[in-house]
Amino acid sequence: MRNTKQLLENVQALENLNFSKEELKLIDKKAIDGGINIWAQSSSF
Repeated sequence: MRNTKQLLENVQALENLNFSKEELKLIDKKAIDGGINIWAQSSSF
């Protein structure tokens, strides 16, 4: 966290964890484009 404002924004984001199908598709696309493997840790077992 760079500052208090960023910390508060991140905490507020936890208040809405419901995503539409379109939002989830966009998250998956961005994760792939960014080279992020969200399953890396669990797939190592």
